[in-house]
Amino acid sequence: MLRDSRRSLGSNASPAVRLELDAIEAALNRVDAGSYGLCVACGRDIGPERLAFLPATPHCLGCAAEIAHARGSRPPWSWATC
Repeated sequence: MLRDSRRSLGSNASPAVRLELDAIEAALNRVDAGSYGLCVACGRDIGPERLAFLPATPHCLGCAAEIAHARGSRPPWSWATC
């Protein structure tokens, strides 16, 4: 179903929409592989609260913070809330 939606959007989708669809598809692939909910960087549990807030996230809070810090960016949300 997601793949059909991606095809129908084609090149009309904005880059942000394409990135979100890529993240969702990657999360669905992790569900199929049995690794959904585990951080792709360190293998630790992502946690139900974070997954409820960001269901397609591939990273635990610690790894997400390290990635944001390495990029020199600040997250758009409070780390304490997710």
